Amino acid sequence: MKKKLISGIIVPSLLLLGVTAVFAAADNNSDSTLSSDSLEILTQDVNFNKHGFEIKELKHETKLNRSDAIKIATDYVGDKISKESKKTTAIKCYLTNNVTQVIPKEYQHVLENNESNPQPLRFKDCPVWIVTFSGVTMQIIPPKDYKGEVNFLVDKNVVIDANTGEVLEAIAYNK
Repeated sequence: MKKKLISGIIVPSLLLLGVTAVFAAADNNSDSTLSSDSLEILTQDVNFNKHGFEIKELKHETKLNRSDAIKIATDYVGDKISKESKKTTAIKCYLTNNVTQVIPKEYQHVLENNESNPQPLRFKDCPVWIVTFSGVTMQIIPPKDYKGEVNFLVDKNVVIDANTGEVLEAIAYNK
């Protein structure tokens, strides 16, 4: 009777639980590697917003997925920063940058220029991934007579074109 109970009910139940756990883990893994983190992470970040960026939700598919964007950003910032990061996020969005004044010529297709009132060239609704490495230490090059601390705890953001994979810009700011 005990053998029938074990082989007929318990073993199949354990197998079912194991298979369910494997599918759940695979499902969670695919979400975390392919989907975007919440846009609110950046919209609620006061320091990010001080840089003149406007971001909007980007729902359509792009050629680059989340894991590819993180790999490109990691290659760009290097192992030291990527390993030191307390948290790494990747947000897929439209970016308008009203501040950056120098944009490479190969990105002319995402630029806006107001010719009647000369303004710096800027990104306008460019589909991007913004990968943020939070809580990393970066060193500044101080002015000649500077006596203060040269290492700062910052968030390092790498902006990547969501279709070409090109790094468009990178910014860092104090936490």
